[in-house]
Amino acid sequence: NYFRPGNLTALRELALLWTADRVDEYLQQYRGEHNIRTTWQARERIVVGLTGGPEGRTLIRRAARLAEKGAGGEVLAVYIAASDGLKAVSPKELALQRTLVEDLGG
Repeated sequence: NYFRPGNLTALRELALLWTADRVDEYLQQYRGEHNIRTTWQARERIVVGLTGGPEGRTLIRRAARLAEKGAGGEVLAVYIAASDGLKAVSPKELALQRTLVEDLGG
């Protein structure tokens, strides 16, 4: 079975390295094209997608922990509406999730 934790971890690491290289190349190109010589301040932003389901609270807490690890990290939560109309979302649950995001600094 190829989908073992070790193989998946290695693939994840390769994907992250590849992405970081591409982003760095594009950033250097952009800075060169716009004659930008100084660096600008950046910070971590963790975006969590919420559907209004009960798993949302767990996702929010995980996102907050990730943001906490980075210096000055920020949590952004977005509601993802289902287009199929099959699942009714509880307004009460969405309100609880919004409050949790705000309580955790998002």
